[in-house]
Order: sequence, then C-alpha cells, then structure tokens
Amino acid sequence: MVATPGVSGARVLDVGCGAKRDPRAQEGLDQFPSKDVTILHDATQIPWPIADATYDMVVSHQFLEHIPQRSDNGVNLIFRIFDEFWRVLKPGGTLQFDTPHADGWDANNDMTHQRLFTPWSFKDLWDMSKNPLYPRKRWDFVALRVDRGYVIDPWMRAHLPRVDRAFARLHVGRPRYIYLTLRKPLA
Repeated sequence: MVATPGVSGARVLDVGCGAKRDPRAQEGLDQFPSKDVTILHDATQIPWPIADATYDMVVSHQFLEHIPQRSDNGVNLIFRIFDEFWRVLKPGGTLQFDTPHADGWDANNDMTHQRLFTPWSFKDLWDMSKNPLYPRKRWDFVALRVDRGYVIDPWMRAHLPRVDRAFARLHVGRPRYIYLTLRKPLA
C-alpha cells in the first residue's frame, strides 16, 4: 500500500528543486548546492544515487524544460529522465510536474530552456499506441491542467474587477504552464 502524499509516512522527492524545495518533499535533488538540496547530483547523469522504489511521490517544478535534447552519447535524455522517475517511485506512486507551455511567454524568455512542451508532448507516456520510441514504461494518466495568462490593462483590472474575473474564469489568453500528474501502475 502506497502512503498518501501529505500524510505522515509518505516519502516525497523534489527533482530539480534548486533553492526552493516543494513543501511536501522531505528530500531535494539538484546539481547546485543550496540549503534545500539533500541529494547533490546532476539529474541528467543516470542512474541517480537513489534506491529503486524509494518514494511515494516525485514532484518536479520547472525542471524538464532545462534538460538538453541529447546526452553526450546521443541518447534522448527525456526518456531516460522519465525512466528514473519510474525507477525511484514505488508501485502506485505519483509523479507531479509542471513546465512552461510552448506557446506561453515564459517558454522562450529564458536562455537556459532547452525544450518546449505542449500537453501533447507527454501523451506517449500513457498512450503507447502511436509511439514505438517509448515502449518501456507506461504511466497511468491522473490529471492535466493548462494555466492561461492574459494581458489586461492595470486600470481595467482595478476598476472593472468583473471583467478581470470573467477573463480568468473563461481561460482567455495564451497558455502559460502545463501541470501534469501521472501514476506508476501497481502491476
């Protein structure tokens, strides 16, 4: 039985935590030292120094877009990273991550971003019917959310709050971030 994240006993790892580890995570993995990093390791160097089936949940915020397209030996690193997520999770464990949407303004304004994603970029992780390149591990789809942002005049936001709330409710604007939750199957 997998412990529920947020409940005592659940082990949570934040991959690529940087200087601000997710509050649910007891441990953080990053290549740069900070007070929140407990496992100092470059996540693109596989395997990670973590035993198999260690965590109930793995979270990763704004990390995947920084993974290089290929490793030194020509291997596509994104599949290897997801294989490591899979390996360190217990059966039934949850992976939650977020990344900028390819059409959002945050995707292209950071020189360290190596990849662009849309929600369809990850479909092959749970639906393996079309892509023979990722035949190894199948995830169970749990949830997908795309946040949108819009530009509204500050005067309008201050003086017409109903318009501001309507825009937010109707998801008007460009997509900004992708939030995805996947689960490692029990069997």
